[in-house]
Amino acid sequence: MELSLFGGFQLIDNSGTAVDLRSRKAKALLAWLALHQEKPQPRDRLALLLWEESNDAQARHSLRQALSGLRKVLGDHADALAADQENVLLKSGHIDTDTGTFDSLLQHQQSPENLIKLASLYNGEFLEGFNPRSNNYEEWLMTQRSHYREHAISSMSKLLDHYLDTAQFESGIRLGIRLLGSDPLQEQVHRTLMQLYARFNRPADALRQYRQCRRLLMRELGLPPQPETEQLYSDIRRQRSGDERDNEAVELNSPPTRKPYRQQPLSKQTAQPQPQLLRTVAVAHLHLRHYLDLMAAGDPEKLHWANKQLLAHLDPLISHYGGILHHHHGDALVILFGLEKAHGNECEKALQMVFELIMRTERASDWPHELGIQCGIATGSVLSDPGGAVSGAVFAQAEQLARSGAPGDLLLTEPAYLGLRLNIEATRREETAWRVAAVRSGEAQQTNWPPFVGRTRELRQFNAALVACTEDLAGETYLLRGEAGIGKTRLVGEICRHAVQMGVIPHRTLVLDFGMESATEPIPSLLRQLLGLSNSAKAEEIEVSVKQAMGQAWNPAIYPSILQRLFHLTIDEESAASIDSIGDEAQLRGAQQILRFILAYATQSAPRLLIVEDIHWADQTTLNHIAELTDSVSRNAALLLITSRVEGEPLDPAWRSAMHGAPLTTLDLNPLSKEHARNLAQQITNRDQAIVTACIDRSGGNPLYLEQLLLGTTDPGKNVPDSIHSLVMSRLDLLADEDRLAVQAASVLGQRFRLDAVLQLLGISDYRPDALLNQRLLQPEREGYLFVHALLRDAIYDSLLASHRRALHLRAAAWYRQRDAALHARHLDLGGSEDTAQAYLQAAQQAVRMADFEQALSLASRGAEIAQSTPMGTQLNCLQGDLLIQAGAISSAIHAFAAAADSASDDQIRCRALIGRATGLTVQDKLDQALEILDHAAPLAETSQNNALLTELHYRRGDILFALARTDECLQAHQQAETLARESANPLLEIRAQAGMADACYAKGLIMTARGYFERCLELARTEKRLPQEVGSLSMYGLTHLYTGSVTEALATLQEAGKLAAEYGNLRAEMTAYMNLGLVLLFTEDIDSAERYGHFGLKLAQRLRASRFYGDNLAQIGEAKVLKGEIQAGLRYLERAYQAALDSVPTHIAPYILGVLARVTRNEKQRQDAIREGQRYLDQGSLSHNYLHFYQNMIEVYLHKAEPERMHYYADALAEYTRAEPLPWSDFYIERGRLLALNLTGKCDRESSRQAERLLEAAAKAGIHTGTQELKTIAAPGTK
Repeated sequence: MELSLFGGFQLIDNSGTAVDLRSRKAKALLAWLALHQEKPQPRDRLALLLWEESNDAQARHSLRQALSGLRKVLGDHADALAADQENVLLKSGHIDTDTGTFDSLLQHQQSPENLIKLASLYNGEFLEGFNPRSNNYEEWLMTQRSHYREHAISSMSKLLDHYLDTAQFESGIRLGIRLLGSDPLQEQVHRTLMQLYARFNRPADALRQYRQCRRLLMRELGLPPQPETEQLYSDIRRQRSGDERDNEAVELNSPPTRKPYRQQPLSKQTAQPQPQLLRTVAVAHLHLRHYLDLMAAGDPEKLHWANKQLLAHLDPLISHYGGILHHHHGDALVILFGLEKAHGNECEKALQMVFELIMRTERASDWPHELGIQCGIATGSVLSDPGGAVSGAVFAQAEQLARSGAPGDLLLTEPAYLGLRLNIEATRREETAWRVAAVRSGEAQQTNWPPFVGRTRELRQFNAALVACTEDLAGETYLLRGEAGIGKTRLVGEICRHAVQMGVIPHRTLVLDFGMESATEPIPSLLRQLLGLSNSAKAEEIEVSVKQAMGQAWNPAIYPSILQRLFHLTIDEESAASIDSIGDEAQLRGAQQILRFILAYATQSAPRLLIVEDIHWADQTTLNHIAELTDSVSRNAALLLITSRVEGEPLDPAWRSAMHGAPLTTLDLNPLSKEHARNLAQQITNRDQAIVTACIDRSGGNPLYLEQLLLGTTDPGKNVPDSIHSLVMSRLDLLADEDRLAVQAASVLGQRFRLDAVLQLLGISDYRPDALLNQRLLQPEREGYLFVHALLRDAIYDSLLASHRRALHLRAAAWYRQRDAALHARHLDLGGSEDTAQAYLQAAQQAVRMADFEQALSLASRGAEIAQSTPMGTQLNCLQGDLLIQAGAISSAIHAFAAAADSASDDQIRCRALIGRATGLTVQDKLDQALEILDHAAPLAETSQNNALLTELHYRRGDILFALARTDECLQAHQQAETLARESANPLLEIRAQAGMADACYAKGLIMTARGYFERCLELARTEKRLPQEVGSLSMYGLTHLYTGSVTEALATLQEAGKLAAEYGNLRAEMTAYMNLGLVLLFTEDIDSAERYGHFGLKLAQRLRASRFYGDNLAQIGEAKVLKGEIQAGLRYLERAYQAALDSVPTHIAPYILGVLARVTRNEKQRQDAIREGQRYLDQGSLSHNYLHFYQNMIEVYLHKAEPERMHYYADALAEYTRAEPLPWSDFYIERGRLLALNLTGKCDRESSRQAERLLEAAAKAGIHTGTQELKTIAAPGTK
């Protein structure tokens, strides 16, 4: 198979047929894998690359779906995709890529043949026009495009020199024009073109090339041409006089060429140079095939007469169709359309002019056949300035096409053909061109564009829904769907008007892909409107309003922090720690609860209509909130209307399942009928009905096209748009200079903007956009303005030169410096500022303080890509690593920390990066590797004498050693951390050190001491408002209550820990709480709950990929099933648990599992193997719960086997293990074991009965049920 990535994406199968791969993500995935053939790609990296807005599980699911789709498309080559649990790989030898061939040629000697191949391979930008809707992937695309563009320009420059040296003038000129289309500031290319023109006997073109070069250099760089260029210019001027006399007899009579385009004078306020624009033009290149043959025949009079005949026919046609004779020399004539003023139908004009010329000359004498006229028409962008210089690759495209044909041919490039609205007869010529045979009269084909007027059916449906909502006090959700520019926004406006008339209050917000300030983002904007607050409302006003809406449900401990993120408010440093401590999931749940209350409160006064437009741009958080809204409106007097493009609709099955079954009705819009289009036209203009009819016929039922035709062109009866861009340019050409400058500046700010920001960009103090409003380019939007359509903004923005765009972005960055850190950074990025990376770091840090971790990660990632291996890049990579760990993308986090460590020039930062990498490896249970990295970090931390770094280093080491059950070393590491924390007098470090000491003491079986450390840790955490970060310690503190004598307190504490962990979004702490709850419940009568919490814990462990804890949860499920009498099912779970323990860290939980397995199995060999293996692990060293529960289970094993000596043995072992710190839990099972062993010997007496009674009373007080039944047989009659 063949995969073309230059100029777009195209996959060809073995038969030469294009493969229809519709999924944007699948294309992006295949392109990535194709560029990394035979290189394993981690699944985590691919998931983050393409589905950054999704959580870890959903992203990996989407990756699996994309891989499945690729295998189907690849067919016989499906085995090229090799995938396992961790990596995906594309095998070589199955898919050939043009980029691969390009890269391979770069490695070989740069011979002329190879250079020609390289130039022919580079058919455009890498994945040109491709938008994967992923910031991470888009950033990679930018890097790849720059890489291939630079190599292509370098190769073509070498080929250009070869053409000059070997006198291949025509090929050299075409290539030079193509190179300047990529980068017009290449002075060496201008100079080579001058030489090629001069040696090809075209001195006028050589001098014109010099003037164009000089203007570009002076305007863009403020520099004159180099001395070599000036000398070459002087040489060509001296030689020109003789050449002109030699050619006078055979030159065509020059018709009037274009006059310099003069801008209207600027107002006093805007008296500044007009920015140059990229104009979209159509170029018709007439190539006179037999011109040189006629010259060689030696009959100049005949050639002169034929040329005069050609001009006599051509001049009136150029004037009639509004073209400009741009170039006229020798065998070539070039006519431009749309340069000085756009009409939107330039390609049609060019085609009709050339076709009419051919039809006229065919009826004339034989002179046209003697000249051999053949034509090529191309459309594209050119750079034009008021002095007359015009440059662009489109000239070379049209010339190449014209010269490739035969006399009489009229050829069009593919883009020119696709932009036509004429009824023509044409056949495809090769892959990129069409040969036109005839232009017929008739109606244009209609395109499927939805309308605004004539929507009576849709309006009736919404009116009925509004009535039902008002009467039933319950609503539903509607999805209004259509292609870009379909008229959704105008229909929504009509619905709002009807809603107001019916007493329903509409609230409208819009999702944008760029340029949104915090207060205008969709959910914050919607909530402000529901609360009756302006965008400038302060945090105090918002909190008062929300508290009023929530009433008694307001929780002052959590909701103030959630409001900061939900409303995107700026926060102070004191609140940052509190916000940081609440995880994303807890934020989402809390935000959804606030949203529900606000909606319920607002609908008490009047029914509401909630509108969220353009959700195809929405991030995952916004989509989650919208899903919650769909459920909420079904319970309140409110309707929800959301709009989306068809091609980007994000409402997948996972989103729909989050609606909780709420109703959703989808409406797809259709084109306007001619009757309805006429009604719309009458509302827009009072122009002549013949013109209106022509516009309606050519608009194809598209209201946006129709509106722009009627408002933006001078001859709409014939001039129809071939693209939105040319239509927009035709409307810009009607504006005064100050309005044109203003709308161009506004386009840099994004689709929505504030007027004061535009004034800042223009450097003026006063301007009113009345003309832009009257021209329907803008519309008022709350406290600012909005482009009436995103395509308008995009077309205006694209028309600006890159240099002017960059300058405006830098001004925008200055405007946003104190207003919006994220937009400040992004504008610096687009402006090419050297301060971009620093701005991204500051913006990411601010987003972290506001708990907007999704944006923080995006900002940090982009900053790190820009900064790369600089000190700033190191800091950004460290921040990115922290955020990736929090997001659960552990592999990517490790990669970020590794990059930071490799590039760090400061030992402290490198140490921090190494500790972060070790943290990620610990989560992945790569414990030995994590310890090795900490060994490298240790000298750096010690040299730095930074207590924070040293404390973190020892804490992380202790954490790893805990997991490895190296309890003595674990305790030593945490003791060092505790000492350093006390010396620093930093309460945050002390909290961490106390938690570490608690874990270490727990690991060694010093449970009472561990409980004390946990109590101090939690007390300090509550004082410092850091409890969310230590909720995991609360879970372990709850477990200590089991062993210290209170099941009731254990259950209460663990229930609290689970609830808080869920609220804070701390999945690991939530998993630990459920796991410990399951363990404690096994010692009560509520075995069903023990099993249920085991399943909860297992599900979370799998979600986190915390394989070390699979065994804990599986063992609890298995033990619960055994206690319920489901012996075989329980054994299967226990065997799975043991295998999971072996696959991760056996010393963590294996002895516990083996003890339970030995107790419940009926297979004696399995029992003895379990006992032997369990004891072996204990002898190696293990965690305290393994000793406690293995010895307790061994007492039970030998109780059932009626072997009192072994019961005494294990009771003594348990007593010895807890000798340093006896525990009520272990004391109970020690005394119980010894008493039951005595009973087996038949030596129980009255004292034995009283001892049994005391043990039963102790069990009842502690809340222990397991093991009490056997004691009741010994106790005195009547014992409860």
